[in-house]
Amino acid sequence: MPSPADQLLEIYGASQLEQSFGVSVVLRQNRRDSDAFIATWSDQKYETFGDDGLMTIVQSRDFVFAAADVLMEDVVVEPRQGDLLTAEGSKFQIASIGKLPAVEKLPGDYRWLVHTNKIS
Repeated sequence: MPSPADQLLEIYGASQLEQSFGVSVVLRQNRRDSDAFIATWSDQKYETFGDDGLMTIVQSRDFVFAAADVLMEDVVVEPRQGDLLTAEGSKFQIASIGKLPAVEKLPGDYRWLVHTNKIS
C-alpha cells in the first residue's frame, strides 16, 4: 500500500517532472511496438563485481515511466529484460546490471525503473 506521501508525489511531482524533462519513448516487445509514452532518463554508473571478485564499472541509461502508460493495443504491458526502448532516435536494450534486476517497480508501484544499454 503506497504511503500518502508516495500518492502525492505521483499525483503532483511526477507529472511535473515529465512535462519538463520527459522524452517520447516506444517499447518493443515480441516484435510489437507500444504506443508512445513519456519517460524521464538519467545516465548512471554502477559498480558490479564479477565471479572473479574484480570490480567493473557499468554505465546504464535508466528510464523511469508510469506503469499505466505502456500500452499495446490498449493493454498495459510490463517491460522485461531484452525488450527494446527507442528514445530520441536511439535504441536501448533493457538489461540487468550485476545483481540489479533489469526492471524494478518504484515505491507505490506507480512507476517502472528500467536499466538499459545503448545499442544504436
